Amino acid sequence: MSAEPLPKRRGARPTPLPDTSAEILDGYATALQDVPLAADTRRTYISRVRMYLAWLAERPDGGVGDPLAHARARDWAVRDYRLYLLREADPKRSVRYVNNALAALDDFQGSR
Repeated sequence: MSAEPLPKRRGARPTPLPDTSAEILDGYATALQDVPLAADTRRTYISRVRMYLAWLAERPDGGVGDPLAHARARDWAVRDYRLYLLREADPKRSVRYVNNALAALDDFQGSR
């Protein structure tokens, strides 16, 4: 008797996160369970926030504070992330993708 093949995963493998960022993402994912969103929207928001947290973990401080704790630092980080997605990310992202990511970040910041 042969085993059933495992279903293929949708999308890419999740971006690895440092432990503290993973805890923040887990908290956000838990909070999203109570929000009336489509399952695909929840999955997309979690993915976009995961990518943002990974980007934050890799970038230098910039001297304006913690983007997860201070509004001014958050605003600068989101602006820089938008530019990164449009100009430097590999592959560069479309305006539609970036707007989708910013919507997810807006929801994420609003839940904190």
